[in-house]
Amino acid sequence: MFRPRPDRVDPAALLVAALLIVLGGCSQAPEKPPNTRLDQSLQLSRQGHNAYLRGDLAAAIGFYTGALRLDLSIENQYGIFNDRLNLSQAIDAAGDAPAARQQLEILLTDKTFPLGAEQRARAYAGLALLFLKQGETGEAERMIGEARHSCGTACPNLGAILNIQARIELERGNPASALASAGASLPLLADADQLSERANAWRIIGQARLARNETTSAIEGLQQALALDRELGKPERIVDDLMLLGRAYATSGNADRAGDFFRRALSVAEATADPALMKRVGELPGINRPQSSDH
Repeated sequence: MFRPRPDRVDPAALLVAALLIVLGGCSQAPEKPPNTRLDQSLQLSRQGHNAYLRGDLAAAIGFYTGALRLDLSIENQYGIFNDRLNLSQAIDAAGDAPAARQQLEILLTDKTFPLGAEQRARAYAGLALLFLKQGETGEAERMIGEARHSCGTACPNLGAILNIQARIELERGNPASALASAGASLPLLADADQLSERANAWRIIGQARLARNETTSAIEGLQQALALDRELGKPERIVDDLMLLGRAYATSGNADRAGDFFRRALSVAEATADPALMKRVGELPGINRPQSSDH
């Protein structure tokens, strides 16, 4: 009986094997090559966020700067925008307001990567906040006007923009307009990821009511803000709410209740170990200031 020699290969078998290899390769989509620089920029951005949350501003600025450098090198426009926003916030927290503004101004004037309407609104809103913190209410008002113009009526950031506008109006001594703006923002801030801005709106409403000597309504609004800030776990905002509640009770003539809220504010501030926050709260009436150990 004829038996094939083991050293001979059937050409037909080779063809079938080749077809199976080709077909097998076609059954799986080729993997997308990794974008190493993008991955590195995202990692640096996360590290910057973590550093910012723990109060290490120098580290946060370093991480955000590294992320920006990488995103610039691959023209990642979305990343560049977020990097500069993050840098602006961290630099401002570190006390350099002009440098913080510069990051946002670069975004708005860079013709290489023009911003979309929503991005322009966010950048202008950031500038408005920075000017407001410096007491430049005229410039803050101009910037928030630009933000509203860019935002339009269906912008997802309209609620936050209205809150900033309300803060400007409150700073300019117009609590009625502040109430209107903050009240208009509340229906726009119903989503779960908007709790922080919702708390801001209630805090502004409480402040505006307090400015109008409407203490009962002011306390109601501030209690709403306090509940949300507790849910969010924001001690610096909790301190603000407690201090304002103390002022509201003091205005109503309830000194004992006011002192309770002031002492609660000090307790929260001490737990954060933030010297600036503790100093601010320690200057309130009704606080038993800790005695210095220095002689």
